[in-house]
Amino acid sequence: MASIIDKCTGCGKDVAVAIGQSLANGKVMGWTAYHCSQCGAQVESDEAELPQSHRLAIMKTEGTWNLFISKKTTRALYALRKGLPISLNETGKLVLPGVVASGTKTEMELLCQQLARLSVSSELRKSSD
Repeated sequence: MASIIDKCTGCGKDVAVAIGQSLANGKVMGWTAYHCSQCGAQVESDEAELPQSHRLAIMKTEGTWNLFISKKTTRALYALRKGLPISLNETGKLVLPGVVASGTKTEMELLCQQLARLSVSSELRKSSD
């Protein structure tokens, strides 16, 4: 679980905010939670999308994850085109077999599930950097 320092909405003091992602209804959802030891405020929220700074904090804590496809097929290219925000031209430039996307583990798990629904085999690999 990653954390960042933010301000308490109750008293304005610094608090450690736990942040993370989960899968819900076929989407990556972000969440945040904290308890302020100064004023007792407890805040939990689910967010459709976390700010980029939170996403980077998650990757710093949990590492960057890669989605690897071992076989270049028309079905794989079609599935990637549906699952990634890339153009047809960019799809044609992908080097397969190989890493086709990188991000948080949760983001890559969702893409892996989307590919599996289209009968495309892929796997998650933690980046070594």
